[in-house]
Amino acid sequence: MSRRALTIFTVVQVVGVASIWAGPHWKTDPGLALFSFGIILLQPGGLAAVMLVEKLLWMSRVTLPQMTWIELVLTVAINAGLW
Repeated sequence: MSRRALTIFTVVQVVGVASIWAGPHWKTDPGLALFSFGIILLQPGGLAAVMLVEKLLWMSRVTLPQMTWIELVLTVAINAGLW
């Protein structure tokens, strides 16, 4: 991956993660739009990571905050593989 592509990938992923985490804290319409924007930016890795984490770890000893971090890492890793 070229330096420019890596920079674009990093910016898109950081904005997507920030949007998903900040969106639910705003109880107004911009919060919903921000959350939706973040979900779109993190696809298709976000959907694949959710499915993997839910199927493999749901009834395990892993806590929900840990699943969130695992899902985040998987999302970025899957998106990096697809780029």
